[in-house]
Amino acid sequence: MRLALGLAALGAGVFAASAAFAADPPDLVGTWKATGESYASVRLGDDNDHHPEYATPSYGEPADAWSMVIREQKGRAFSGAAVSPKGAEEKIVGVISFDGDHLIIAGDEAGLFGEVLDGNRIEFCFQDHEDDRAGVSCYVAAKE
Repeated sequence: MRLALGLAALGAGVFAASAAFAADPPDLVGTWKATGESYASVRLGDDNDHHPEYATPSYGEPADAWSMVIREQKGRAFSGAAVSPKGAEEKIVGVISFDGDHLIIAGDEAGLFGEVLDGNRIEFCFQDHEDDRAGVSCYVAAKE
């Protein structure tokens, strides 16, 4: 009897744990544009296709934020493009964490991560760290 109760309790715990991961991931497909809310950015170093050389730290403005365009999502995995304010695109791929709240994104020369704040807002953070330059930015984006 004690064994049966123990197995029942274990089964209930496993079911509850699996149910926590059973929720559908958030729908990210669409265009995410910076709101200007909580924007911070700084770059230093050599130029690239999108920025001039910065011999001293250069602090960005909200108008410098890139948009994220998620074109396809399959379960927790997604792909699309990061789009500069001038319209240049860099392909991105990413995944949503099991908790449905965190994003890990990779681009050609940089990494991004994010946190889903609610169904219509995500905080995106970007990190560029090549041998000759560095840059970071974080901002809140809203789904259009």
